Parts: sequence; C-alpha cells; structure tokens
Amino acid sequence: MIDDPLYFITAFAAGMLLGAFYLGSLWLVLRGLRRVQHPGLWILGSTACRIGLLLGAWYWVSDGRAEGIVACLIGFLVLRFGATRLARSGLGRPVAS
Repeated sequence: MIDDPLYFITAFAAGMLLGAFYLGSLWLVLRGLRRVQHPGLWILGSTACRIGLLLGAWYWVSDGRAEGIVACLIGFLVLRFGATRLARSGLGRPVAS
C-alpha cells in the first residue's frame, strides 16, 4: 500500500540519478584504462567503490525501508535499460575527430 506517493517518486528519481552516476563513472574508468599500470586493480577498486557508494546511497535515500530500496532499484534499472538501448542504437558512438 502506498502511504506517500511523493516518497516513491523521489526514491525512483534518486535511483535514476544514482544510475547515471554509476554508468558515467564506469564509462570514465573504462576510458582511462589504457593509462593505468595495473588495469585489473583499477577495475576491481573502482567497482568496489561504485557498488559501495550506490548501495549506501540507496539505503540513505530509502531511510532503510524496503519499499524505497525497491523504488531506487527500479529507477536504476529503467535508466540502465534506457542507456543500453541508446548505446545499441548508435547514438552513443564517438564522433570521428
């Protein structure tokens, strides 16, 4: 039962913003992969940081309520599927320089 619709809309929007942060930081890590000496450690460390920040932010936004965490997760997944679809359509291709 929905007690406060604004709470769920806010949690959903926060999930989308956190998804944008997660995917944007993943993109930056992968772009900089050629410049690091230990790419395996770079990927492992950045993944641990991204996941830790994401889970901590979901918990903080949802105030520990399961409904809020689910709303954040749904927002994250909507953004992720949209970004994947956009990338596959060719709009994500880099412009030749």
